[in-house]
Amino acid sequence: MYDLLHEGRGRLLLLLLGSWPDCRSTPACSPGFSEDLYHAVLPRVAEKGEPLFTVTFVACGRKEPVVFRSSRPQDFRIEADGVIYAASRLQIAEQNATPLVITASYATGATSQHWETRIQLTPYTHQVQEAADPQNTGSQHKRPKRSWVIPPVYMMENMPGPFPQKMFKIRTHHGMPGLKYSLSGPGYDQAPVGVFSVDPDSGTVFVNKTVDREETPTFHFEHQIWNGTVSRFSAPGTFVMSVAAQDKDDPQTANGKLGYRIRSQSPESPSNVFVIHKETGNITLAADLDPEKVAQYTLIIQATDMEGKSFGLSSTATAVITVSGGTTQETVQEAADPEDASPGLIEIVFPPRRADSTLKRMRRDWVIPPINVPENSRGPFPQELVRVRTRKPLRASINRIEVSDEKAPPLNPISGELSVTKPLDREHIANFHLRAHAVDLNGNQVENPIDIVINVIDMNDNRPEFEHQLWNGSVSEGSKPGTFVMTVTSVDKDDPKTANGMLRYKILSQNPESPSSNMFTINNKTGGIITVAAGLDREKVPQYTLIIQATDMEGNPMYGLSNTATALIRVTDVNDNPPEFTSETFTGEVPENRVNVIVANLTVTDKDQPNTAAWNAVYKITGGDSTGRFSVPTDPTTNEGLVTVVKPIDYETTKMYVLTVVATNEIALARGIHPPRQSTATVSIRVTDVNESPYFDPNPKLIKVDEGMVPETTLAIFTAHDPDRFMQQSIRYSKLTDPAHWLRIDAKSGYITTMAVLDRESPYVKNSLYNATFLATDNGTPAASGTGTLQVFLRDLNDNAPRVSPQEAEVCEKPEPNAINITALDGDLNPNAGPFVFELTHKPADDYDLSQLQQPDTLEPDTIKPVGIRRMDERPLHPEPQYPMRSAAPHPGDIGDFINEGLKAADNDPTAPPYDSLLVFDYEGSGSTAGSLSSLNSEGFRHRFWWAPSPSPPPPLFFAEGGGGGGGGGN
Repeated sequence: MYDLLHEGRGRLLLLLLGSWPDCRSTPACSPGFSEDLYHAVLPRVAEKGEPLFTVTFVACGRKEPVVFRSSRPQDFRIEADGVIYAASRLQIAEQNATPLVITASYATGATSQHWETRIQLTPYTHQVQEAADPQNTGSQHKRPKRSWVIPPVYMMENMPGPFPQKMFKIRTHHGMPGLKYSLSGPGYDQAPVGVFSVDPDSGTVFVNKTVDREETPTFHFEHQIWNGTVSRFSAPGTFVMSVAAQDKDDPQTANGKLGYRIRSQSPESPSNVFVIHKETGNITLAADLDPEKVAQYTLIIQATDMEGKSFGLSSTATAVITVSGGTTQETVQEAADPEDASPGLIEIVFPPRRADSTLKRMRRDWVIPPINVPENSRGPFPQELVRVRTRKPLRASINRIEVSDEKAPPLNPISGELSVTKPLDREHIANFHLRAHAVDLNGNQVENPIDIVINVIDMNDNRPEFEHQLWNGSVSEGSKPGTFVMTVTSVDKDDPKTANGMLRYKILSQNPESPSSNMFTINNKTGGIITVAAGLDREKVPQYTLIIQATDMEGNPMYGLSNTATALIRVTDVNDNPPEFTSETFTGEVPENRVNVIVANLTVTDKDQPNTAAWNAVYKITGGDSTGRFSVPTDPTTNEGLVTVVKPIDYETTKMYVLTVVATNEIALARGIHPPRQSTATVSIRVTDVNESPYFDPNPKLIKVDEGMVPETTLAIFTAHDPDRFMQQSIRYSKLTDPAHWLRIDAKSGYITTMAVLDRESPYVKNSLYNATFLATDNGTPAASGTGTLQVFLRDLNDNAPRVSPQEAEVCEKPEPNAINITALDGDLNPNAGPFVFELTHKPADDYDLSQLQQPDTLEPDTIKPVGIRRMDERPLHPEPQYPMRSAAPHPGDIGDFINEGLKAADNDPTAPPYDSLLVFDYEGSGSTAGSLSSLNSEGFRHRFWWAPSPSPPPPLFFAEGGGGGGGGGN
C-alpha cells in the first residue's frame, strides 16, 4: 500500500452536488439557495480574511437586498455577494460532523420568511485508493491489479513562487533499504522538461517554475476582417454571416467560454441594423435596408471570455457587410461576355435609359455598393476588381467604357474590367470615387453613367508612434493610491474606427522595483498614469523609470503592432521627515556680561531635500529662558542652530542655564507625520565669573547745600558697590574731575569734604549745579574701575550787591528836558535780586532826600545798601492821601478851592511827582479870572522842591525798573 500525501496549498475546490432540474417543464421560481447542501473542500489551514467558497441565492427577480448570517460567525464571515471568508485563522478537522448553516432573509423585513442551507466542510487531501481486483473469476484473462490509483493533483497556473515549491510526497509502506523515487513523463523527462523534480530519497515532488496551462493565454479571431453580403430585399431575421474566435483556455470552464457583441456600427444611422448571437457569433439582420442611403456597413465585433462578462479578456475584429442589389421583378438582359473577359468577376451593369428622362427624375434601379480593396496587396498585378458592362448587344456600336478619375485604377475600355496595378495605401488615399461612361465610336454616350466607389480597406501596417520618446512627470511622495501622475499619448496612422488604430497602453517595466514592482498603473485607453500602491518615498527612491508600450489592435499582443517610450517620474519632496538632533544634550560656556556671542552649535539631520523649506531647520527655545537672554538663529549654510546670548548674563544671579530647544521646519510636517522625541534637545550653558567694575548707586548722586560753605566741611559719603559677591575685594576712591578744586574724597571711606568756599556765582556752576566725577577701583586681577558723578546743588544767599552801569554819567544843564539810562545787575537770584530802586548819593545840604519822599520811615542802614538805591517793593507806611473830587456841575468859584485842596493833598503824598500834574490841576483854560493855575511859580514850590543851586533847570526825572536784578535811572 502506498500513500500520496499532499503538503501544498491550493485554492478552494467547491463541489456542488445536486441534480439538474428536469428540463422538460419549467417550474415556477421560488426564492432560496441554489442547493440545500453544499460540499466545500477547504485547505487544512485558512488564514484570516481568506475567501473560502461561495453560496448562491436565487431571488427570482426580487430586487430587495438579502442579508446572510453564519451559524459560526467567529469562524466564518459571509458578505452580501455570498462569498464566505475566514473570520479568524482556522484549522479544518478531517472529520467535522457539524455542517456550517447559512441563513438568508430580506433586509427590509417586509416578510419574516427566511431560508437556510448547509455546507459540509472537508479538508483538502489526497486519499490513496487501492484498486480492487475484478470480480470476474471465470475469466481466463484477469485484469492486472494496479498497485494504486492516484487521484489528480491540482495546481494553479502562473503561481508567483518562490520556487521550487513542494507539491506532494510519494512514499511506500515497504521498508526496503536504499529505495529511490523517480518520475517520468511530460514536465519531467519529456517536453516541457524541467517543470517538475523529485527528491529521490524522500519522494517529495516539486514544481520549479511558473506553469501556463495554455502556453499562450490569449485568444483571437480566426480572421481580423470578415466580409459578408446581404440582399437589399432581405427581411429582418435573415442570416447574414458568422464570425468565430478561438480561446486556448479550458472550454469546459468560463475561462474558455466566449461571448460576442457588436461594439460599434458605421455608419451609426440607422442604428442597430444587425444583431449578433452572443454564443454562436451569427450575425442576422434586424432592420430593413435601404441601399440608396447606406450601401455598406462596418461592424466592430468583440469576443470576451468568462461568458462575455466585463471582467473577461476581450479581442475585436471587423465585419464588412455589403448591401447587394439583389433580384428585381424586371428581367435584365445580359450581354454576352467578351472573349477576353476574366471569368468570375463581379459585374456592374449600366442601368437602362428612359425616354422621358429629360422630364422626370431617373429612378435608379440600384445603388452600386462600394468595392473594398485591401491596402498593401502583394499582387500579382494587375489584379482585377470588377467588370463594368452594358446591356447593349455586342452588335451595338459600343467603342469603349471609361472612368473619370485619373487617380483611379485603370479600366479596360473594351472589356470594362477595372484592375489595380500596384499596392494601395489607405493612409495616402482612403477611397476612390469613379464615374463610368459608355460611349460609341463617335464619343456619344450610349448609357447613363454610373458611380463606383472603391474603398481601400485598412490593414494594420502602421505602428503606434509616441508623441515624445521621453516623458517627464512628477508625483509627491506619500501620495495615496489613485493619485494622477501624468498622461502619455501615442498616435496610429491606421483607421481609428477599426482595431488597427485602436491603441492600448501598458507598463512593461518599472525601475527600480521598490518598494513594489507595481507602484504605478496606466489607463489602457487614455494613457493616464496613476499611483496604484502606497509607499512613495523620495528619500529612498527619488525617481522611477517606466517603459510604456502602446499596442494597436486594442492591445492584442499576438496581432497588434507595438512601440515603446520612456516615462521618468520624479518623486517630489514633502515634509515627511522632521529634523532630528544628532545628540540629546548640548553644552556651552559663556563669560558673564557678554552679548552677541555664540555659546553652542546645535546640529540636526533631515532626510528631506536639502535647501528646501522642508529641510531648513527653525529652532525655538521652549523652556529655561524666561527672561529672553538667548536666541537660536539658523546657519543658512550648515542648517545648524546657533545658541546666541542677546542679553547680559549675571554670574552672581544665575550660574547655569538649562534650555529646552525644539527643531522644526519652515513648513509644517505632512499630515499624519508627528515630530519624534529626537526633535527636542537640552542645552546646558555654564556662566563663568569675571571681575566686574564697581558701580556707584545712585549715579549721579545729587546733594543740596547752601553756598558759602567753609572749607573742611563734610558734604556726603559717595561709595561704590562691587558686583562680584563671590570675590573678596576692596575698593579705593579717587577724584577724577573737580573743575573748581573745591572737593576732596577719602580713598577708603568715600567721604567728600570741601577744600574751599562754595560759590554759586562761580563760572564752574551751571544752573546752581556743580559736577564732580570720582573713580572707584577694586583690587581684582585685572583691576576694574567705575566712575560716579556727584552733583552739588548750591542754594542762593544774598551775598552780592547790585552793580550800577554806567558808573558815571554827565547831564547838560539846559532848559530842555534830557535824560540818561542807568541800569543795575545783581548776581543773586530772586528774591535776592531786583526789582531795584535808584537814589542820588550826593546832593546839597538844603535839598530834600528823595528817599524820604518815597519811604521816609523804612530806610535801611547804609551798611546793607548803598545810599541812593532802594527796592521798589519797600513802600511807605503813611495812609493814602485824599484828593478832592470834581463836582459834576462845577461853579467857576469852586475851581480855586478844588486846586487848593489838591495841592494840600499832594504836599502830604510822598509819592506825588514834584511837578505840575493833572492830579492837582485837572482844569485850566484861557481867559479865566483865576489867572495861572500852575504851582511852578508859587512861593511854596520854590521852598519845597528845590533840587539844584539857583538858578537851575527843572528838577531831574528818575525812573525805576524792576525784575531780574536790573534797575532803571534818570537825570
